[in-house]
Amino acid sequence: MRKLFAKFMKSKVLVASSAAFFGFFFFYLSLLGLINFVYADKAIPGLKIENIDVGGKTKSQIIDILNKKIDSFRLKTLEVSVENDKWTIKVSDLNLEYSVAEIAAKSIQFGKGSWNIFPIFSERIELSPKISGDKFAELSADIIKKENKPVANAKFVLSGNNLTISEEQEGVRLSVENIRDGFEKSLAHFESKVDLQKEILKPQITKNELEAKKDKILEYLEKPLTIKAAGFIEKVDKNTLLGFLEVNNEKANSVVLREEIFPSGKEGDILVFNKEAVGNYVKEVAKKVNVSAQNAVLGLEDGRVIVKTPSQDAKILEEEKAIDKIAGDAKDKEEINLPVKITKAEINEANLKELGLKELVSYGISNFSGSPQNRRENIRVGASKFNGALIKPGETFSFNTNLGEVDAAHGFLPELVILENKTVPQYGGGLCQVSSTAFRAALNAGFPIVARTNHAYPVQYYYPLGADATIYLPEPDLKFTNDSGAYIYIQTSISGNYLRFDFFGTKPQRTVRFSANEDGSWYVSRVEDVSPYIFNQGVRGNGSADSIFYRFIYDSTGKLLDKYKNLSKYDSPDKYPH
Repeated sequence: MRKLFAKFMKSKVLVASSAAFFGFFFFYLSLLGLINFVYADKAIPGLKIENIDVGGKTKSQIIDILNKKIDSFRLKTLEVSVENDKWTIKVSDLNLEYSVAEIAAKSIQFGKGSWNIFPIFSERIELSPKISGDKFAELSADIIKKENKPVANAKFVLSGNNLTISEEQEGVRLSVENIRDGFEKSLAHFESKVDLQKEILKPQITKNELEAKKDKILEYLEKPLTIKAAGFIEKVDKNTLLGFLEVNNEKANSVVLREEIFPSGKEGDILVFNKEAVGNYVKEVAKKVNVSAQNAVLGLEDGRVIVKTPSQDAKILEEEKAIDKIAGDAKDKEEINLPVKITKAEINEANLKELGLKELVSYGISNFSGSPQNRRENIRVGASKFNGALIKPGETFSFNTNLGEVDAAHGFLPELVILENKTVPQYGGGLCQVSSTAFRAALNAGFPIVARTNHAYPVQYYYPLGADATIYLPEPDLKFTNDSGAYIYIQTSISGNYLRFDFFGTKPQRTVRFSANEDGSWYVSRVEDVSPYIFNQGVRGNGSADSIFYRFIYDSTGKLLDKYKNLSKYDSPDKYPH
């Protein structure tokens, strides 16, 4: 009986609890509905925008309240501080933007359509102002300039013979973004004071940490280090060696507890080689090591080719490898041999026979007496461009290609040249002396002439008339083909007023003769000695003339292999005033 009564009472309690719960639930729903109905177009009670109470206000009322507050705030002056440093700026200079309409709309919707009615017990909506403009940018730049300080790690410094350690220095950092955030936070609450917080940057390496390593560094710096490179020898002094080193900032915090300090290429070392500093040193070494290849200078003795001046191999320091070599070996080695690339000269004592350079094949010569100084210099510079040139068997030689650019940067001076219908000064005037001399050497060798142009009018430096070849970049050009069957090595020389081109190689089994007669009679063996047939003199004006001579080539039996007609037509010099 007692059990039945207890069961009955328990069921009554459950019924009562359920009734109370559902009663409260329906009351809550009614209250929520009432609030949503009564405040359908108003902010719910207790709602604040920052510290402004807008509960029960319509959207237009909220907009009006905010605008009045903002307009009043714009008349104020802000006091900006970074610890003890102060600045002021008018709020009106900040180009403030508050999204008033958007905030008002958000206020009307806040707490509506949800199960939560507790906003009536005071909820807050944040303002999010935006600032811009030149005044703010100027103030930010001024604050950053005054407050920011770079962080500086302690470092080793060699002063005279003393190794010292500089003090570390904390850094300070304030960015435009930090300043903007600080401003907007204060402006959101309509506060007239802006306190900016600076970020303190801690150095990674302190003086105390480096003091423990100082003795090991001094010991390292006292070790002698000698750099060698293909005959170059230099002892690296203490100051230079220390200049190679830098503190490994990235790893310093974790490695200062380690014993390792010397540069060894490990990421954990406290001291590492600064490759830029080592690279600068290597560049200076390269200036002392690097030399260009110089071909052997050939001459004649008893009719055979001899080496008058030996060749010189090219030596080029391999700079990237040298940098790695120093950075890798300087810790443990007292002597470092840097890699040098050796390249044999194209013409050297060992390959003369291989190239077929065994005799003088031909030479050309011209006289430039009476030339002014600039013309003489251009002849010298121009001739040097061909000294040591090598022509392969069967190759067609281009004078202009081998000459290269003609300007002040390449050593040429202004001098008279024949250009179109006048004679004018230009860089390289006198180079036709060089091309004409090369033309004569090619004629005397019996080489086929591929391209040749005579001068516009007779020039005294190029007699006999017709033994000249004018050039100008890019055209006209002088071209001839090496048909000797062996390499041709060109050497140029100047003696007094004479320019000479020597062609060394293997002389073909043929005979070359020159004559003004088409039948080959009254011949000479060199073009410089020919007396050309001159005709049409004065026909085109004073000093004009035409010139003809022939080149005959015979084989060893006397059979005619080739006849080359060299016709030149010269105009009157009067048509090219200067």
